Amino acid sequence: MKQFMKLISILLVLTTVLPLFTVPINAASPVASVSEIPTDGWLWPAPPDNQISSGYNLSKNGELNFLKDSRKASGVSHIDHGGIDIAGTFTVMAARAGKVVQVQKTGSNNGTTCIVVLEHTLPNGKVCYSRYLHFASGTIKVKLNETVKAGQPLGTSGNTGPSYGNHLHFEITTSINPKNNTNSKLNVNPKRSLGIKTQYGKRTINKRTYTKSDFESVLFDHSIINYSLSSSEAEDIIAYSMNSKSCSNIILSCTSSSSVKFYDTPSTYGKPVSRSNIKGKYFHASFAAVNAHGKRMFRIDDCDDTSLIGYYITSSDFREETIQLSVSYDKKYYITVSTSKASSNEIIIVDQTYKTVSTKTFKSASVKTPGIKGHTYLVKARVSYKIGKRTYHLSASKALIVK
Repeated sequence: MKQFMKLISILLVLTTVLPLFTVPINAASPVASVSEIPTDGWLWPAPPDNQISSGYNLSKNGELNFLKDSRKASGVSHIDHGGIDIAGTFTVMAARAGKVVQVQKTGSNNGTTCIVVLEHTLPNGKVCYSRYLHFASGTIKVKLNETVKAGQPLGTSGNTGPSYGNHLHFEITTSINPKNNTNSKLNVNPKRSLGIKTQYGKRTINKRTYTKSDFESVLFDHSIINYSLSSSEAEDIIAYSMNSKSCSNIILSCTSSSSVKFYDTPSTYGKPVSRSNIKGKYFHASFAAVNAHGKRMFRIDDCDDTSLIGYYITSSDFREETIQLSVSYDKKYYITVSTSKASSNEIIIVDQTYKTVSTKTFKSASVKTPGIKGHTYLVKARVSYKIGKRTYHLSASKALIVK
């Protein structure tokens, strides 16, 4: 009995003392206030051609009541709007890198809303959330607790929940289920320079007629977010879109048969310069930025038209030129190398087996040369492009062990 009482005493002491030495694990990060949420480093979550059907209209000062009146005149029951509606059926992109903290994959019109909520860790260590509502049932591609990159597809916009047509409702907030006020939701209206169009039209409200430009002036003039990527966010989307492959120096060939637009800034809303009849022409370019719509932008370094040097293009009208390199050996240990380019090729075969590296160079698109059993080779191929007065090179390499 004495030993039992002694054991009880020891347990009581441990339960009193141990908590003093414990450290909380996986403690939740503090939540940012609306004023702490950065207004840059965000992607526009939809294609640039999809129009805004209803803008953010929350306001303490009433300057956005104009947009509230428009919703009221449309017969919508919830007049206050803490996000932005983007009309149409399209692939919804993650507006920023984050973690999926809420997801509802199935739903129906006027029933359950299909939704994705992402948690974003900010530079100050605090977190905020982006919310994406009304996905088409069964189209959501992400799962709970999954980490996503900026620009990663989340699903397809739809008409689930309280909705009157396919669209995306997009919010940036201070909580997973925020209240509909300016203390918990950031103004997500875009700036006019982003080039997004709206579905607002001429309408009479309270016996006064307003034009499309009246609505758009209120919407765009009260925008806050720049929708411009910070360098770290750009790295995230580059890694996602390129599958972790870099492309700092590249040759692009034009695939478009129509006029192609070049831009004076790394975006699709800079001053455009159009060029036609350039299908099949090559351009030397360097990767420069990711625009607000998630497209990689390339800066023209040199090309036939020197007036375009310094301008930017997207890769949508261009194909990235690469070398397809094939390497093999036969029963007699002959190494065969071929490339996808028919001319201006250089093939380098490096025997890396000994301390003194042996190198063979061939000015050809394909080659067959003796190899040695048990040796390791590094095979390189290089193709040259002459653009304007300069020559540029693309290269590819493969390792080969002759067994």
